[in-house]
Amino acid sequence: MELPVQKEIKSFVTEALSSNRTSNIIGIITNSRFDIKASYSSQLDGYNQIEFKEMLGMTPAIAKLKIAGGIKLDFLKIFQSIFSLLNGGVSTLALDLKEITGVTPEIAVNWEKEFNPVINSLKPRKKSYKKYKKTKRIIVVEDYLALTNQEQSLLKLIVSYVQSKKINDTIVVIHFIDLKSNESKFSNITSRHFDITEVDLQSVFQKNTNYGEHVVSLTKSLGIEFFKEYREIIIQSNQIELENVEKIIKKIIDETLSTSSDNPDYRKQLNLFLYQCSLFMIQFTKFDIEDGIDPSMLEFIAPAMSAKLIGKTQENKYSFLEVAIRNYFYNEAKNTLQSPVIERIYSYLNKLYPHEYFYLAELQQQFSRNKDDVTSAYIVAYYYSKKEGMETQLNQIVSVMQKNNIGEYYVNKMELARINNFQDSTYLDPEITGLFYETKESNLSTLAKLCCYSVLASYLFENEKILNNLYKLYSEISIELQKLNDQNCNSVLYWQNEFYINQILLAASFDDPPSLLRGKSIRNSQNQIEHLLRTFKQNSGHKDSNYLKFLRVGNTIYIENTEEGIKLTEKAYWESKNYPYEYELAKINYSFSLIYLGCYKTANKVLGEKSSFDLNIINKDTYLSYHNNYTIAQILSGKITNKKAMKKFENLLNQIDSKASSDATIIKNNLAAAQLDIHRETALQSLGSILNDPDHYHSFYAFHNILYLYFKESNLKLFDSFYKSDWQRKFPKLLKPYFQFFNNKFSAMRILLAQDLQFSEMVELLDNELNSKYPEKTYTHYKQLILFGGIERWFE
Repeated sequence: MELPVQKEIKSFVTEALSSNRTSNIIGIITNSRFDIKASYSSQLDGYNQIEFKEMLGMTPAIAKLKIAGGIKLDFLKIFQSIFSLLNGGVSTLALDLKEITGVTPEIAVNWEKEFNPVINSLKPRKKSYKKYKKTKRIIVVEDYLALTNQEQSLLKLIVSYVQSKKINDTIVVIHFIDLKSNESKFSNITSRHFDITEVDLQSVFQKNTNYGEHVVSLTKSLGIEFFKEYREIIIQSNQIELENVEKIIKKIIDETLSTSSDNPDYRKQLNLFLYQCSLFMIQFTKFDIEDGIDPSMLEFIAPAMSAKLIGKTQENKYSFLEVAIRNYFYNEAKNTLQSPVIERIYSYLNKLYPHEYFYLAELQQQFSRNKDDVTSAYIVAYYYSKKEGMETQLNQIVSVMQKNNIGEYYVNKMELARINNFQDSTYLDPEITGLFYETKESNLSTLAKLCCYSVLASYLFENEKILNNLYKLYSEISIELQKLNDQNCNSVLYWQNEFYINQILLAASFDDPPSLLRGKSIRNSQNQIEHLLRTFKQNSGHKDSNYLKFLRVGNTIYIENTEEGIKLTEKAYWESKNYPYEYELAKINYSFSLIYLGCYKTANKVLGEKSSFDLNIINKDTYLSYHNNYTIAQILSGKITNKKAMKKFENLLNQIDSKASSDATIIKNNLAAAQLDIHRETALQSLGSILNDPDHYHSFYAFHNILYLYFKESNLKLFDSFYKSDWQRKFPKLLKPYFQFFNNKFSAMRILLAQDLQFSEMVELLDNELNSKYPEKTYTHYKQLILFGGIERWFE
């Protein structure tokens, strides 16, 4: 029998599909449970109907058949023509995915391959059509809230293409159930609210019966079929003054359980069983009951199923048949179950489902009396969601924390760091760094503290803040990492991967602490990372992104052992081939290694491989690093002239937002290096401005290249004025293994200057001297008379 509300939906969809429609996105919003699609399915006859849940995972052949309607398509041509950029032909799908859905760059790149068959079959254009064409297909999304994060991202991408008329022959119908605000995620959508009313109830039963508001409310949440089954209980309840939904549900439960046993103790145990099952996630297993509750409780599965309170979803898997009934037992559990029982279930879930941090945080919020424990759980959930690119969940967590004042201070500061990362903002410094002291003095859990410190490490490092802050941060990360173990953290390996990277990068940055302390810090981190790399090697069938990242930052891990560091960056390059995001980053760091080995042609070949996606998807710094290293490889392998290199470096410098950033200074140094033999005064002025840079790494490169200029001009007086400065005291720690080499190089240059020799003669003699003393390949780049600085990517 067709309900009045279903007739209204049919009429609405008919109108929304008409030729004079204003949008190709239709939203049906309801807080009621009934068959929505049955209301309008007849209106879709004649169109190619596609169930959205079936789209993700389609092969190109299936997508061609089901989405494109069997039309013969050349997917390669579609891919090349639709998703191409003028500057290299790389796909923009990942860039669209990042900008439209807000997922992390890594997730956007990784999902691109899965989304391609679907998007290609929809055939979006690069430029928008002027108007919608005749509708060929209708995509139906039956419950937006039930979509996974990946499915939501695909839907947002499709909706964006449809709304911008890049796809102009498709209509998307979305059901928004139980969450009225969902339609606000989409602009320009034709939507309407539909709910079960008293009229619907009267159409099914007696037309002259007056159903109370609470009865209608109950039917909305439980559905018409539920109402039919328990109508008598609901109708009787309707006569009771001030009746509420909670009481009605209790009566229904009492009624359904009345046949299970007359023994009050048995009934009590059955209720206890259901209270505890409600604490599990939506689905729970026989083993959850055995290990999380008690094996003796298995006997209550059958009576709970007979009462139609739980049902079997798969073999040995169960769930509550009605959300409202699960919610009833969940709420009752808060007032009924003793703390040790709840703690046992929480510990069990925490161990068995280690990455369900949001659910675990919600459980802590409901049942824990310890505010620090609740705050810690939400901080971990926040950080995990951010790291894994779960944008929708991340926003939910932020909303819950701010609304309920759960660690509001922490989340606000971490959001500042997240949103403003890679920004040069003096205003934010006290706001962000204040988080360090607050975290240090807090009673947060070890894992929560490390999450806060990790956010700070990325912010401080990328924004090149005071190194003393980095040292303090390193010390606290080291302290907390020593406390991290199986007792206070699930997935220890996952988190160790995350935090040891920060530790080694921070240790490599110290200039101020004594060298012995710095060396000890690096060795401690190296030992831990070597252990993690061995652990990864034992599981060689799976390349974890953190494993590839460890390999990629090899030059930093082994900052005082160049050969070991280079081995890791090469290993990262080869082992990342099937992981596009990691591969592009590995290419940058491997090219850095090749440049410093003097393998300029190989570096040029590695970076000459066409990127599979626009590197700006990761961030602007990655794009700049890639092209900085590529330009160095080209000029030193003889592929381009100094004049061409100048233009390339100038172009990169003009794209940098913050001219005070580390990458900007490296490129500025390189531009001046390329200018030295062409525009002397401009180059000298530029290098002079870098000499006083607080980062000794940058000032040393400028110092070196100015010495070259005076060496070339045979100006012993100016050379001496620089050579006799305090360059040794300011020698950068990142180049520490090469201190003696540069000392000998500069001494040899001075001795040659004191002789009456031509420049070409001095160069030949200097080469012979350095090659004789330092035949190893790791010195090759530093033997160059003009130094160009490569860039690596660490924090991505």
